[in-house]
Amino acid sequence: MGSLHPTSLRAFACAVCACAFWILGAPSGWAGPQGTFVVDAGGSGDFVDLPEAVAQAPAGALLIVLPGEYAPFTLQKAMTLMGPSAGPKPFVAGVATVSDAPRATFQHMSFRGMQANDVDGALVFDDCRFGPEGCIPQPHFSPFHPPNALLVLRCLDVEISRCYASNAVGQEGTPHAALRAEQSAVRAYDSTFLGWSWGSAWSCLQTSFDGWFYEDGGQGIYAVDSYLEVSACEVEGGQATTACVPLACFDGKPGNAIRLKTSDLRLAVRVPGEVDSGSFAPAVRGEIGSSAWVAGGTWEPGELSGDASSFVQTRPATAIVTVFGTGGAGGVRRPRVWAPLGAPGLLVLGLGQSGAFLPDWDGILHVNPGLLLSVWPVVGKGLDDAETFLLHLPPDPALWGFHVTLQGFFPTLPGVIDTSLSAMTNSAGIVIDF
Repeated sequence: MGSLHPTSLRAFACAVCACAFWILGAPSGWAGPQGTFVVDAGGSGDFVDLPEAVAQAPAGALLIVLPGEYAPFTLQKAMTLMGPSAGPKPFVAGVATVSDAPRATFQHMSFRGMQANDVDGALVFDDCRFGPEGCIPQPHFSPFHPPNALLVLRCLDVEISRCYASNAVGQEGTPHAALRAEQSAVRAYDSTFLGWSWGSAWSCLQTSFDGWFYEDGGQGIYAVDSYLEVSACEVEGGQATTACVPLACFDGKPGNAIRLKTSDLRLAVRVPGEVDSGSFAPAVRGEIGSSAWVAGGTWEPGELSGDASSFVQTRPATAIVTVFGTGGAGGVRRPRVWAPLGAPGLLVLGLGQSGAFLPDWDGILHVNPGLLLSVWPVVGKGLDDAETFLLHLPPDPALWGFHVTLQGFFPTLPGVIDTSLSAMTNSAGIVIDF
């Protein structure tokens, strides 16, 4: 196990404040707080509820949200909302909205639903939950549970890590999903997206099933006019239901794990079964000119289905990076790198940026090469074993909400990717919490 000590992080952050903001402009992912406020439903903080907190706190503020139940809110400025890294998450009992904000970060929060639209900068969700908590009474008729647990519209740089999303309601004939993205660029890793299944809600119903309606299964992820990177995620499509009347039965359609419409997908699977569909539906379904790059996993015929023969490109494997564990200022996080056995590479830590393509590299660059913190060598141990590091975070509470990015680079992956190409892993973000 390696050990990483980026001791220069605070000095680097100060340098960014003093120099890079003026010379280069603020890099995507920078979340230096402009004031810290406590939100406590019990009344011991600066605010007792989130609507007043996001309205009155200045742009760039850090909101420390203590466990409790809060009303939904609309955020229209740059802000970081952060619950405690251990224990119950603060729960927003409704659909929260982020609209026209330059950037936003949410960490250790739980939402019944979240909608974000027109966010041009980094929109970060780390260790968050989306969807109802507990039992779901009358899921078919309830207006209180959104059809999409997490909905992003026209957002250019969305990062989802260590999150769980499950939509709670079916809509006949309309794709509904744990994560729905439209005209957006989304990166997700080490997260779970579960499409709605009737069976999962049956035990919670408080009314009897009358047998006269049927439901489609939910999509795990549904993307329209979007770009997706999905790495080391559990994604499942929901099971459909059947309704019978005299002389006839009607079947709903099972959900896909990932459904694409005029969208592009980069999917890296660590183990078989991470991405699965409901019943016999394709695990990945592409429509209207969509494309998919799929690495890893074991796929049966028809599981990767598109409307064109060139829809999918498959690779036996690729390299993946994830970050495990919780760690506040002074704590420890554990980056893990999966790569083919013996493949040499570098793990890079730096400030993030929106995706950039590099000639002859297979992947998209998300670490700003001009704002690096540290670089460490790594050698692949095989896709069933990870090289694990200890990342020691600086102890300064002034860095709460600071966001950095990890990404791995492998000049060659022998026998896996053509040697004329060099491969990048997915990016993995780290938000320093408390």
